[in-house]
Amino acid sequence: MSRKLTLPLFALFIFLTGIVRAQPLIVGDSTFSWVKVQVNIPDFFVLVDGKIGDFKLYSSGDSVQVPSGSHMLTIVGENISDYRTTYNVLPYKTDKKTILFTSFPRYPKSSYQVLKSKVTVRIYTDPESEIYVDDVHRGKNYTQLFLPPGKHNLHIIHPELGDLKKTIRTSYSEISEIYRYNTPPEGFSTPLKLIPGLGYLSQKRVTRAKITYGLFGGAVATWLVLNSKYNEKNESYKSALSLYNKAVTSETAIKYRIEANKYLDEMNSVNTKMKQLAIGTGLLYLITTIDGFIKPRSGYSYNPRLRARVNRIGANNYSELALRIDF
Repeated sequence: MSRKLTLPLFALFIFLTGIVRAQPLIVGDSTFSWVKVQVNIPDFFVLVDGKIGDFKLYSSGDSVQVPSGSHMLTIVGENISDYRTTYNVLPYKTDKKTILFTSFPRYPKSSYQVLKSKVTVRIYTDPESEIYVDDVHRGKNYTQLFLPPGKHNLHIIHPELGDLKKTIRTSYSEISEIYRYNTPPEGFSTPLKLIPGLGYLSQKRVTRAKITYGLFGGAVATWLVLNSKYNEKNESYKSALSLYNKAVTSETAIKYRIEANKYLDEMNSVNTKMKQLAIGTGLLYLITTIDGFIKPRSGYSYNPRLRARVNRIGANNYSELALRIDF
C-alpha cells in the first residue's frame, strides 16, 4: 500500500475512533434506575404503579431499583396508610425521595399485612374439587394465593358434583376469603322454604333474600295505597249516587249521575291496578320460591361449621382445623 493511501485511511480511523469515544457505551438493560428513599419508619414495601416486583422489606436510606421514566411509587408501612408519590428519573440515574410521616392513624388503610403474608385470597370448596384461577391449576379443596389486584376467573371442577364458575376480585388492602360449594348448607326444611325468601336464606343467599323481601314489601305498601284510594273513590261514588237518587230536577240528576260515573271509572281503574299487582306478586312468589330450590350457577357461598385449612408461618405450612359456633 502506498504512503499516499495510508495517510487518508489513518485519518479516517482517528475520526471514527473519536465518534465512538464521544458516545457512552451502555451495557445491559438501560430501562432501570434507582430511587433512594428516606422515611421515618423502620421498614416498608415498595410498589411501582400499584404492582410489587418482589417482597423485599426496605429500610430508610435504601435504594430501590425501578423502571426509568415517570411512574407512581407507593410506600407501604405497617402503621401508615399506603403513601403514593411520583418520580421521574433517567436511565442509570438516582432520584432521592424524603418522606416524613407526621401522623399515624389508629386504623391505617395499609397493604402491609397482605404483602407480608404473601396472600391476597383464600379459596374454600368441596373435597376432591380442582381449583383453577385464570385457567391455571391452583390446588384442591383449599388454596391460598397471592394474586394481583383486579378481577380473576375462578373455575372449580368436581368429578361428580359438576363445575362452578365465578368472577372474584382481589386487592392488596385485604385478604379475600371465597367460599364456593356444590353442596348446599344445612338449611330449613322443604315446607318452610315455601315461605317467601326462606329458600334464599336457607342457601345463605342473603342478597337475593333482601331483594325478595324488598319487592314483597313494596308490593304490600302499593296494595295498601291502592286499597285506600279505592275506598276513598267508593265513598265518593256512594255519596254522588245518593245525591243522584234524591235529585228533584233532571238537571241536578244529570250532574250527580256524571259525577257518580266518574268515580265509578276511577274505581275500576284502581281495581285493575290492584289485580295487576296481585298477579305480579304471585309471579314474584312463584319465581323466587322455585329459584330458592335450584342450585345457583356459581354454587353456594357459606362458611361451614367445620373446615380444614393450611396456615403459613414463616417458611412452613401448618394444618389447622377450625370449628365455627353460631350463638
